[in-house]
Amino acid sequence: MKKLMMGLRVWLFFLLLICIFSLITPGQETAAYQWSFGEESGEASGEPQNFQSITAPVPATGSSLTLGGHFESLTLARKLPHDDYQGFTDTQIRFDVAVTFSESFKLAYSQVADLLAGENAQVLNAQSPFDLPNLDAAPINEEDIVVKLHPDRLNVNWESEKFSTTIGRQAIGFGNLLGYSPLDLIAPFFPLALNKDIRPGVDAIKLEYYPKPFKTVTAVAVIPASPRNRSYLLLYTLAGEKGDFNFLLGENQQKTALGLGYSGDLKGMGVRAESLFFGEEHDGSNHGTNSGYAQAGFEVDYRFRNDLYMDFEFFYYGNGAGKPRDYDLYNPQTTFAARYYTILSLSYDLTPILKFSPAAIVNLRDGSMLASPRLVYSISDNSEVLAFIDLAIGQSPAEDGTIRSEYGSAAHGGGLYLRLFF
Repeated sequence: MKKLMMGLRVWLFFLLLICIFSLITPGQETAAYQWSFGEESGEASGEPQNFQSITAPVPATGSSLTLGGHFESLTLARKLPHDDYQGFTDTQIRFDVAVTFSESFKLAYSQVADLLAGENAQVLNAQSPFDLPNLDAAPINEEDIVVKLHPDRLNVNWESEKFSTTIGRQAIGFGNLLGYSPLDLIAPFFPLALNKDIRPGVDAIKLEYYPKPFKTVTAVAVIPASPRNRSYLLLYTLAGEKGDFNFLLGENQQKTALGLGYSGDLKGMGVRAESLFFGEEHDGSNHGTNSGYAQAGFEVDYRFRNDLYMDFEFFYYGNGAGKPRDYDLYNPQTTFAARYYTILSLSYDLTPILKFSPAAIVNLRDGSMLASPRLVYSISDNSEVLAFIDLAIGQSPAEDGTIRSEYGSAAHGGGLYLRLFF
């Protein structure tokens, strides 16, 4: 409880800073400096384009420098079944730097600093399996406090009329579904994640070829330190009046991958569908270690006349267990334990600055669910605070330990999450 109170004090302190920053607004644009407010980044790109930023020319070089970033803080309290409350605070500062040397050559760098405090600090200290270890600074550990420094973007980009090449740490995403995307093979988002604006960077080489208008061929090689997590993927995208089509082929973490995707519009309703088939996993020998399986998602979204926005997805995970007692709930790399799910998110503006955005994921096999009611308050044009509750609903394990539902043994919780863009 003391650590939780410490996290709340940290949160209140930075809330005060946000109130101060919210009073600071950019002045008029000049020929030398230009402020910009980009739109929200797409699910496939995951680049930090939605931040307030400032762009300035570099004298005598013909290049320009763009600076931006954000501050965010998450304070969470949760309670596991038959356990006391636990809490932690994750405070993050991110600085984004982009240098445009010419229309063809660019450099991007984003540095992230994390301060983790509380019972979950050691768990959150785990490194991404898609990163090269020599790029990240060694974390500083002090009991239940961890300080992490790592670059989330560090890449160079060269573009021409027909080609684009990006080398280094960058965002890689192929999927278009907003709930959970089957084609998101690299660092996917959890369906109820609070922040899906920026996709985590991975160490990769990406080549893009534009043979004709509305057609793109993308080749990606993700090259982390562990050979088990490497991926070599080829994506063909065809955009047209009747929708966008994606065709994916390659190898992902020692498994052959073949995927299809579609996104379009039907009478004002967004329609998206994706499917992915994995072949047998190989461990470097001639023997498969796991049989192949498929995963697929179908999603629709619609905005009603009263401005209520709804996004609904049905998701199938072929590698899930058919019975609750066979669930694998302790594998950190497994997002789903069963096979059939629905994912629902709503958004409604109660006032111009207050939004109600509940979300939920339901296991259709055992009826358990995770529900997360959320309120988002806009403090200013470049800052917001989100209050949320996480509810785990389902049958708890039997007295002999037999699992009876996926989310029945999950934690209840709630917290505050704030962001300031600069």
